[in-house]
Amino acid sequence: IENPGVKKQFKTVTSLMKQSDLIYIATDAAREGEHIFRKIYKLSGVNKPLKRLWIQDMTKEGLTKAFNNAKDGSLYEGLAVAGKLREESDLLVGMNSTMLVTKLSKSSKVLSLGRVQTPTLAMIVNRDKVIEKFSKVVHYSIVATDKNGAKYELLLDKDTQLTKAAAQSI
Repeated sequence: IENPGVKKQFKTVTSLMKQSDLIYIATDAAREGEHIFRKIYKLSGVNKPLKRLWIQDMTKEGLTKAFNNAKDGSLYEGLAVAGKLREESDLLVGMNSTMLVTKLSKSSKVLSLGRVQTPTLAMIVNRDKVIEKFSKVVHYSIVATDKNGAKYELLLDKDTQLTKAAAQSI
């Protein structure tokens, strides 16, 4: 990528990998994160032992546990391949869908379509509609104080709104 910031970051990461005896893979715990790391690792030309780190708790104890339970990186080759295949299929689906919908629509402009892009755009459009139709609504919550003076608030689903009467009845 011809971007000075990206090149600088890649050089920094590669330099750190070259200085290390062991490399921990601590990317997102999914195929995409694994695949991105493996691409960088391959491009770096570094050949060091790999361990996969699964962090579930950012406390000192949680991090210590994650390092103590790190697994050999070779156990996650399949996850990296799954990420690579997902990337390739997304590209193929996107290119073919874009060509198909553009051709069928007889549009003079390219109509871009893709597995991730299409539902993401739908979410943006739906959110814009909600914002456009927004009207101020007063809603209530339930708060109680125990005999020791501690206050408690009933947590409702994010889309649940109580009227005054409903809140009072609860």
